[in-house]
Amino acid sequence: MRVALVIAGPFPAFRGSQVLVGHLADGLRSRGHMVDLVTYGSWLADCPGPGARRVAVDVALTARLVARIRRERIDVVHAHNYEAAIAGLVAARLTGRPLVYHGHCAMGDELPTYFASPWLRTLAARVGHALDVHVPRRADFCIAVTEEQIGYLSLPTRPTKASDSRSKTFGASSVELDAINPEDLRSFVRYVIEFHLPRGQLDIQVRRASARF
Repeated sequence: MRVALVIAGPFPAFRGSQVLVGHLADGLRSRGHMVDLVTYGSWLADCPGPGARRVAVDVALTARLVARIRRERIDVVHAHNYEAAIAGLVAARLTGRPLVYHGHCAMGDELPTYFASPWLRTLAARVGHALDVHVPRRADFCIAVTEEQIGYLSLPTRPTKASDSRSKTFGASSVELDAINPEDLRSFVRYVIEFHLPRGQLDIQVRRASARF
């Protein structure tokens, strides 16, 4: 099978979504599948959040994905994060390929964090919640954490946030990153980073970063 892994972000980069996508690519290739990564590349790494420049890059990402699907005869598109999902929806409709959306975050929670103005934060939250409602359901398949996964992976849970407008469809407990023991989280992050670096390289980079402050 030929799979297009799409992420609307810089790649390679030592960030959660990028590390996951990298592992997925390695795992799929080890099972005999052909994998094409479609990303921003590395040049937009210092421009997080919404903006005209990012919109232009997203349009380019969509065009690149459509071209890659046709040229490489891609069988399925696997999109990570919202902008990649929107690009994937456009590309899937133009090429007739199925789209798998892999949820990493809730836009209703994330989008307001890019703004300082209270009224812009409110507007961003409303736009984000609209995306949460309409984008995932338009994919052919969705990947998210299930109650069964919480159980057999022993993921820590906490009471669902009543302030979250989407919580009406949630159970009594939800998985939250900040529910993970800080030491466990630190060990996990360190393991994932060191997996991609030569031995001892992480400590060298940490010392260099500390020296700059």
